Amino acid sequence: MNFHSRFVLYNLEKKLSDQLRTISSEGREQMYAKVYRGFFDMAKQIEGWEGDAEIKENAAKELQKLNLLRHLVHPNTTFIEFGAGDCALALAVARFAGYVYATETTNMLPNNVALPSNFELILVPLQENLLKRESMDLAYSNQFIEHLHPDDAKEHIKKVYLLLRMGGRYLCMTPNKLTGPHDISRYFTSTPTGFHLKEYSFKELIKLFRDNGFSELITYIGGKGYYMRCNINVVLFIERLFSKLPLKIRQNFPLGGVLNVRIMGVK
Repeated sequence: MNFHSRFVLYNLEKKLSDQLRTISSEGREQMYAKVYRGFFDMAKQIEGWEGDAEIKENAAKELQKLNLLRHLVHPNTTFIEFGAGDCALALAVARFAGYVYATETTNMLPNNVALPSNFELILVPLQENLLKRESMDLAYSNQFIEHLHPDDAKEHIKKVYLLLRMGGRYLCMTPNKLTGPHDISRYFTSTPTGFHLKEYSFKELIKLFRDNGFSELITYIGGKGYYMRCNINVVLFIERLFSKLPLKIRQNFPLGGVLNVRIMGVK
């Protein structure tokens, strides 16, 4: 994509995302779907935009997370993914889980996909009432929470806590703000002003989880399908050292993705 097209796309994303930043909390719930539908409709007119190809590439990357999820999911596990996109990962999990829910604002399932009997797509907010308290064993999201208004992110964590059975877990992944911004504003500003309404560090997301019900937390580092548990205090120490580096160095650090935020809260 050339500079002009990227700049046009950035301004479109900024204009639409500002609606989510400024609208009241009452109206914002319905606005998410409207804003994203509008974006995809208008972005198709921009020269060089490869949205469909990007979605497929992201889906392929998402499937790498199966290496981490595989040991958390069992035949009797009820699993839910938030912000499931085209549901590639949720459908893959359905092969070895008991039942799988995938939530999204719009139906992005490929037309020719065969849906297994243990899979259900929940369109939010219209069908959110179908999700019952203490009905889930494992919740998951990747590159989702940064798209929520900060106030909605708090409510999201609270809702997930209530959805989980005792002993249930929520694995939340999001790009680390220290190497961001990670939306299109990366090319124009030093802070996210596109669809990433707030990006998080480990420190910030740990606090968000603890403030909203989760007292037991597990952190992971790694990437490209390979992950390992790492002591929270060690992660926070490394992150604190990394934060001292200038932004440009952090953004171009070869192993910066290792510090993408991966937190699992246990109820």
